[in-house]
Amino acid sequence: MERFAYDASYEPPAPVVQILLSNPVDPSQQTQVWGLVDTGADITVVLETLVLSLQLIRQGEIQVGSFDGIFRLHPVFLADIQIGQLRLDLVEVIAAATNELILGRNVLNQLDLRLNGPQLVLEVMNA
Repeated sequence: MERFAYDASYEPPAPVVQILLSNPVDPSQQTQVWGLVDTGADITVVLETLVLSLQLIRQGEIQVGSFDGIFRLHPVFLADIQIGQLRLDLVEVIAAATNELILGRNVLNQLDLRLNGPQLVLEVMNA
């Protein structure tokens, strides 16, 4: 089990997890990064700068709708994601010009998550 304190820089504080993001072909291309837990996101969103620096493998494009109802075409890449001891291989992520990594349901649905709002703690039970 891994425990993560909510990020108090959000109002209200938001659940985040620390992940190891890596290139599935060259695992030496990796970085530790915090990801915002977003159950409303269908797919995980990675900063374009990380996609470039890790040299992630492009797998095509996908049409993605945002909260404002506008659909945009985004490139899809493959990445390995590790949270604690739990490793998720060949995860599809999209690249976007954003300032935060967003963990979408394609990752979250593989996790046993416990949100403890009063304590401002997120527990990943299977990590």
